[in-house]
Amino acid sequence: MMRELLALLREGKTFSQYDLAQRLNTTPQAIAARLDFLHHAGYLRNIRAVKDCGKQCAGCQSEAPRRVMSLSFGMR
Repeated sequence: MMRELLALLREGKTFSQYDLAQRLNTTPQAIAARLDFLHHAGYLRNIRAVKDCGKQCAGCQSEAPRRVMSLSFGMR
């Protein structure tokens, strides 16, 4: 699943954890764990935390600020 996740992230689009979980047929919690791993491994870097991603949808299930991350090609 990690390769599929990286392939989606390389598309350069904006995805919520829920979007990624749905596309990869898993849970948002599993996606969060993999994103944390990728962040600590140097594949992702935090850009900022936001309250609203700007998508025209019903919103995410959580009221917590969302992390906006970017794929980092200069891995450690």
